[in-house]
Amino acid sequence: MNAEQPRAGTLDPTTVQDLVCAQAADVLGHRPVRASDNFFSLGGDSVRAGRLVMRLTKALPGVDVVGLQDVFDTADFAELAACIAERTHSSAAASPVPAARATPDAGKKDQPSPDRAEQHPGRRPIPLSYGQLRRLQRDADSVGARIPHHVSRSFRIDGPLELESLEAACHALVERHEALRTVFDLDLRQGAHRAHRLSPHCLDLSRLFRVRRPPSGAEVEDEVTGERTALFDLPTEAKLRVLVLITGEDAATVVVTAEHLVCDGDSFAVLLRDLAALYNARVGAVPRDTPLPELPPRCWAEEEKRRHQTALEERLAHWRSRLDPLEALPEVRLTGMRDPDVWPTTAAQVHGLLSAATVRRLRETCAAESATLFCGFVSALGLAVLDDAGHTVPGMVSPTSGRPAGWEDDVDWFASSVIHRFRINTQLTVGDVLRSAKQSVAWGLTHSVPLPLLLEHLQFNRDLVQRWRPWLYLALDAEDDSPLPLHGVDVEPAVADAQLALRAGLTVRVDVHRDDVRQDAGATVIFQYEREVWPAERAEAFMEAFTRMVTLVSENPASTDMATLLRTYRPDPGR
Repeated sequence: MNAEQPRAGTLDPTTVQDLVCAQAADVLGHRPVRASDNFFSLGGDSVRAGRLVMRLTKALPGVDVVGLQDVFDTADFAELAACIAERTHSSAAASPVPAARATPDAGKKDQPSPDRAEQHPGRRPIPLSYGQLRRLQRDADSVGARIPHHVSRSFRIDGPLELESLEAACHALVERHEALRTVFDLDLRQGAHRAHRLSPHCLDLSRLFRVRRPPSGAEVEDEVTGERTALFDLPTEAKLRVLVLITGEDAATVVVTAEHLVCDGDSFAVLLRDLAALYNARVGAVPRDTPLPELPPRCWAEEEKRRHQTALEERLAHWRSRLDPLEALPEVRLTGMRDPDVWPTTAAQVHGLLSAATVRRLRETCAAESATLFCGFVSALGLAVLDDAGHTVPGMVSPTSGRPAGWEDDVDWFASSVIHRFRINTQLTVGDVLRSAKQSVAWGLTHSVPLPLLLEHLQFNRDLVQRWRPWLYLALDAEDDSPLPLHGVDVEPAVADAQLALRAGLTVRVDVHRDDVRQDAGATVIFQYEREVWPAERAEAFMEAFTRMVTLVSENPASTDMATLLRTYRPDPGR
């Protein structure tokens, strides 16, 4: 049907009301909707409210006739429709020239003129990536209740730390990496979020570098937690903070925090390395006249655009033949997981330990199959899901990503999430599972595509704003001796994992230590889970299952099927 969209001012209140009720019924699941009903009484939430606003904005003429806050402020659909109708008629009165007959000059006059701040020579607009748009829209849908989504590490420093040099290094780091000078303007009504790059003199640098001595009796860990969860000011502030907590004579704790909108765990390691290099250059570890080179300007979306041609179509064709188009995402549902009523806001952790001997055997087993250590942990995670839920594993989302050339020197790189999808059943052997995981990881890396873009091409006529779904997320990290190697002092990681507030339901982080550090410290396993999604008892039980499966894969009994092995390795409940 190619009916012409009605012009502003031609819709009467009754027609608008019928349209609002029809769209609301579709968003809420095609249930009967009356004009006297309240959106939230029928099961609506902030995500569905955003979806309703998107549908009404597409269906109704005019600009700025409906916003997310209108859905929250109105008592029923009749009041919402009356509000929209009044704005539609006001828009028509203010713009008497029909859009179809508007001249090019008139169209230019109707365009909002850019504000003076955007024309400032120190402010440059940049496109947003899919991941950034999705994150910003989620924050907008939370009605102002933003969730800390940071990458942060804390370090214990023993020795004389030159604070002036460290502060100068922080400022030089912001000058070097344009990504840290990115600011974001949220449009809560229309979702037209924008991003700009600022010159250093235009940024708010008041929290870039701070030194504080905790009050007597205060717990340093509480200070560290407060710093990690403090929100960044997205429109004005640099997206990096360094806090030095003086804990004694020549002793301190340094907390480095970055906003996840501009970097993730891998690029955060680049920041730590560059911060150390800039500091060392000032204290005499390397010649002062050998600064780090300036980086060419670029951003994620520019890198993304270069990939969206023939290579993108080839990758999409690969996934079209391997993913069910009706699935919202490759998903693993574990026992006890549920969709929360609101966006998850709290996370908890369960810690486990793998011995150096187990990690060594797992590495040898993977090497015999020409597979990486990551494939071994993917296999163990899949077997743990099979043991826990008793069904085949349809897929999981992993942080392994496709990287553009030269990302090792730049925070501002574009990455694609990689899908690992393989089937496991009880007739397979451990070797079969490991080989299947190896093939899945290789396919995922070769055909990596941003997930929202994948959904857009596989699910026609569906909104990209999906309901929250509990994914399973696996990260494997190799821990260095000193992630922040500052000259002249001893640096020890105070916390092994980056506190990244992943919206994944269950995040499995495996930090692999050097085998010669401690004989019994091969790897630390950290489960981060959302309390609204999974109870603590389930996370502890799954931790036990996962560590058992790591041992099983490392021993790799090639001739025994999974049904027999699961019976053998399952703990006796009577013990």
